[in-house]
Amino acid sequence: MSVKESYQHNKVGISSYAGPAARIAFCSIWERTDTWLLLGEELTKRGIQVFHIMTPSVYVDKAVSRGIPRENILWLRKDEASAFVVNESDEKLLCEYEVRAGVTAKHYVAMDRFLRTESPGFVRKYVVYAFVKIKEFIEKNDILVVSGEPSTMHDLMALLVCKATGRHYTFASGNRFPLDRFNFFNSESEDNIYLMGAKTLEEVEPEYLQMAQEICDKIRSGKKNRDVIRKASKPPKIGMSFLKKLVRGTLHRALVQSKTDAHMYTFKSMFVDHKYYQIPFNFRLTRYKWDKIFEKPIEGERFVFYALNLQPEHSVDVEAPYFMDTVHVLTSIARSLPIGVALYVKEHPNALGVRSVKDLMRIKQIPGVRVIDPFVDSHYLLQMAELTVSLTGTVSIEAAIYGKRTVIFSNTFIKGFSMCQVTLKPWEVGKVLNSPPPVHDPDHDVRYIGWLLSNSFPGTLVDWITNPLGITPENIAQLADGYEAYLRQIPGGIEVSNLNKELFS
Repeated sequence: MSVKESYQHNKVGISSYAGPAARIAFCSIWERTDTWLLLGEELTKRGIQVFHIMTPSVYVDKAVSRGIPRENILWLRKDEASAFVVNESDEKLLCEYEVRAGVTAKHYVAMDRFLRTESPGFVRKYVVYAFVKIKEFIEKNDILVVSGEPSTMHDLMALLVCKATGRHYTFASGNRFPLDRFNFFNSESEDNIYLMGAKTLEEVEPEYLQMAQEICDKIRSGKKNRDVIRKASKPPKIGMSFLKKLVRGTLHRALVQSKTDAHMYTFKSMFVDHKYYQIPFNFRLTRYKWDKIFEKPIEGERFVFYALNLQPEHSVDVEAPYFMDTVHVLTSIARSLPIGVALYVKEHPNALGVRSVKDLMRIKQIPGVRVIDPFVDSHYLLQMAELTVSLTGTVSIEAAIYGKRTVIFSNTFIKGFSMCQVTLKPWEVGKVLNSPPPVHDPDHDVRYIGWLLSNSFPGTLVDWITNPLGITPENIAQLADGYEAYLRQIPGGIEVSNLNKELFS
């Protein structure tokens, strides 16, 4: 049976295996869409009705060419939004949905790295346009679940609609441990995990406790950190490949795709807002001025360790949205620390070139701050630090596993470790440092990791450029197993099961 026939098969509800088809929509931009399309095809074969909400025209064409019915795709277009007439009733309804969902659309605009740089007039039109179209699409198709990578307006708006109408939104995300597994979260951040396994730490099965212990041992070995450093030591090349990418991005994306896609780079976003084309040049200039920017740790000096995040990034824009101004955050931390304690700030090796020399020098000029050589082992720093601080960084997980005190500025799952504390006030880090430390409980931490693993599934959700593993048949099947299990358990979900393999052979 073809993909198109599978979609039609589910639509008319003739599956004797699954009953009425469960309905799920995937939100996507860019290359992650390939993963969603393949996952959607696999779920369709299992009797689940799949829909897509997307912005790139190239992927709308690709989806249709693969047999996905056009009526199962909501294509949000920038040109349509520009011509959209905002009426009072639509805005009033959006306001009502905001109250029901407990969040404002403007809050989501600030999370969207593309939309937040647009003109206020266009933003207002696009937000209301997206709300109207997504609401109509979800209601028309009686979609029960929406899933995606919540960092763009259409994805976040779908979440808002789901919250306001009692539907389900799930963010499937890798759990940051050195293995390919993912959890389902019930919001835009890695906060509320949907429980698919052990409900409490005491219920965690031995196999997950063993996996958890192996993870702790691997992290404490520092192997992953050394691999990152080796990879980052290679400078980005400025050759024909780079020039071709630059020309393709400039001519095709800015002149063609950005006309209809609000989440595609324009000339302004490429050359003014994000400046990704400068990365190879920034890397080399940073290398040239290395000794003027970076320092080595001073033996015997007391310090608080802060690991910089790559920006823009979901972990900052969405999970720590009030702390996107790095210089302001670091200044607030530094001025809160006791006179004898320095703030060691370290750039991630893989982010070299993303920040310019000017950006790094601004950080270096903050009183009480030392910008540490990026190739100094982070595991050494977090073990020697009085306190490790991050927005939502994996470095805080590593510090906790070492039994070292750590602070995060967000309510993500990282807060569950025994040595982790949460503060939403960077200027109070010094107060935290001077307060009695939490008690390290390694048994609790192993059980906590085991609990996270027991509520996770094998597979990795990643675009094929970052990791070709993402679109292999084996990985797609694992992702489908996870989503199928999720759809079985959610309130109002449909009991689904694998269809007879011969039916789709």
